[in-house]
Amino acid sequence: MERREFFSLAVSSLASLAAACGAPPNGDMQVIDRPEGRVVHWEKDDLVVLVSGAEARYAPGQTIKLNIVVNNQGGKLVQARVRTKLLGRGMQSVVEAPVTTLSVAPEAAGTMDRELAVPSDLTPGEYTLQIELPPWTVGETNRTTGGGRLALPIRVG
Repeated sequence: MERREFFSLAVSSLASLAAACGAPPNGDMQVIDRPEGRVVHWEKDDLVVLVSGAEARYAPGQTIKLNIVVNNQGGKLVQARVRTKLLGRGMQSVVEAPVTTLSVAPEAAGTMDRELAVPSDLTPGEYTLQIELPPWTVGETNRTTGGGRLALPIRVG
């Protein structure tokens, strides 16, 4: 088995184990660093969110490429909006991608790719990559529930 396959299998197994053990308290996230990048695991209500592709460091002008998987473990359709931002000091948005809505069938998963271009004139330093899921709608009644965000520290420069 190649090293890349081994790490992919290991991360997949860790994510499955984390999901099987139940939600972290208060919908907190778990970060797994691996050679190919970070995998972030977050749970709230009936949703499990996995984000991959985030690096610890980016150069100005680079593009942050993320893959977001939303797993609906509930029995009703979920429509979740996804906001992706790079935040600077004071949690001010430096750059953000357009808001996208993802519909996920009951007991299924939906996936999306997101990209953020790091401005070429961005001052080197510490920033926060934020993936936000505002309260999502459940079922035909459009009842809203949940909501939260994942925040990853990254370094630019």
